Amino acid sequence: MTAQTDVQEFRAFLQEFNIQEFRPLRPTFTDPNPRETASILDQAADYVARVGLHQGMWWGGDPLDIHNCPVCISGAVSAVIYGSPATHRGTPEQDALRRRAWNALRERLSFGGSPVFWSDTPGRTAEDVVGFLRSTAEALRRLADGLPAGEHRPVEPVRVQGERL
Repeated sequence: MTAQTDVQEFRAFLQEFNIQEFRPLRPTFTDPNPRETASILDQAADYVARVGLHQGMWWGGDPLDIHNCPVCISGAVSAVIYGSPATHRGTPEQDALRRRAWNALRERLSFGGSPVFWSDTPGRTAEDVVGFLRSTAEALRRLADGLPAGEHRPVEPVRVQGERL
């Protein structure tokens, strides 16, 4: 079984039980400047699209050319905020912006947990990560515009043959 097969099987499981991999931002989710956070996530998506996805560490490749190495989702956000995928601390303003971006990403994952673990799932692609970053940015823009972040689809109960619910 390959890593790509693992992701395909997981997606088939989600689809079979009508489960969304990502959830909308809850109406109670707050961000003092969702447009700024959305811009950071769009830039992080552009960064991953440009340099590629790296799994297992913040960045990989030639350490002498760190700004053109593949990055994980965390490295992409750091590259945009701090100027380097290898930096995870900066000014208080930068650190607050990183927390805001990270909170939005974590909020969107249906099963909770870390965006890093999601990004590092074997078989995950750069396109998956770019799509997740962009869709979260769009959800933040909708929040800023006062629009619903998305609708929760009702989940049909799983029925055993002949069972009445």
